[in-house]
Amino acid sequence: MYLLDFLGLWNWIGKQWFPYFLARFTVMYNEQMVSKKQELFSNLQEFTGPSRKLSRLELGCGMGANFKFYLPWMPGDLC
Repeated sequence: MYLLDFLGLWNWIGKQWFPYFLARFTVMYNEQMVSKKQELFSNLQEFTGPSRKLSRLELGCGMGANFKFYLPWMPGDLC
């Protein structure tokens, strides 16, 4: 990284190539992880208490790739 910055290439990589790479990688990763995410999110209903309510908190700077795996019975905004 330091060498690329010294050579004047890091600015180009950071602004041009890296966002493109990250966008492509994210799509491929999410496609490959669909079955695992379905498995992980399939048993959320087991974690509800007597009130049958479940709170969720998803932190991150992503595009909300996990939202489609939440069950429709879960209340709340997904935005």
